[in-house]
Amino acid sequence: MNNEMIGKRFGKLVVKEYHGKKGRAKTWLCLCDCGNTRIVKTAYLNDGTASHCGCGTVIDLKGQRFGRLTVVELKGTINKKAVWTCKCDCGNTIDVQSYYLRDGTKKSCGCLQNESRSKSMKKAQTVHTFDELFVPFLKKDIQKNNTTGVKGVTTKKYKDKTKYMAQLGYKGKNIYLGIYDTLEKAIEARLKGEELYYGKAIQEYDEKFKKD
Repeated sequence: MNNEMIGKRFGKLVVKEYHGKKGRAKTWLCLCDCGNTRIVKTAYLNDGTASHCGCGTVIDLKGQRFGRLTVVELKGTINKKAVWTCKCDCGNTIDVQSYYLRDGTKKSCGCLQNESRSKSMKKAQTVHTFDELFVPFLKKDIQKNNTTGVKGVTTKKYKDKTKYMAQLGYKGKNIYLGIYDTLEKAIEARLKGEELYYGKAIQEYDEKFKKD
């Protein structure tokens, strides 16, 4: 049951209901004597860290460090909650409420999340790269503006005739595979080119990620 804290008072806060978990910690919706509500972790209630919604005495965080953020000065209050101007290690500044600093929600100006996202993308790209080729890109669908229905084959007008050009991209270069009178011959050239330039990478990719 998640009702062991309901009705208890902690300073100006009275626990009204269970709010769910944040990580492994239980959180509670608390009503402050001033009328505002606040979501608080069990530990913050029990150790006295949280005793009001922010309407009481502001805890001085100036000079303290939270992740990559160093608190510079008190910016003011929003809905009676203290807001601090913080400088990030990357050089940016950001205004953050005390609560988000102290509970670990905010640890940077946003650069930490961007770096984590970038690392994840690079890791995914590395895992799916074979023979210096990012294989999922080779397997993606044709572009919407393709008029032939075949990847790497486009139409070319020569006087009153329509011809078909085959090409492909390979390690940053455009490989020209020829111009043909018929779509079938252009497709044949494209498929041979794929086998020559992409065959090894696709084979290694399929072997690694083949379904059991």
